[in-house]
Amino acid sequence: MKKWLQLLRDRTLLRQTKKQALTIAEQSKEAVRERLGNAVYTMDIPEARGYVKARAAAVIRQQVTQLLGKRHRFSDRMVARMHQLATERVTHLTLVDLLSEGKEGRRLAA
Repeated sequence: MKKWLQLLRDRTLLRQTKKQALTIAEQSKEAVRERLGNAVYTMDIPEARGYVKARAAAVIRQQVTQLLGKRHRFSDRMVARMHQLATERVTHLTLVDLLSEGKEGRRLAA
């Protein structure tokens, strides 16, 4: 019985972690775009993806700290997972925005 309750609690926390990660990614998108500069337009897609991830790290860390504060119920493992999920999501959103700029904006090197 105890194991079942722990599994239920873990599943609920994981769901909340994913929800928080999506919120953090949405809130971080503009700050990440501002940090990119023009260098990203000369990169191929895999290189740009790594560059965006690197630039997003500090923004995500700041957003997680701001959103959760010092006292929260998430374990270190869940906070690390939140960082990972938020970074992946903001990277994806940013690359989609960069690639969809089309003729009006600049394009990534293909």
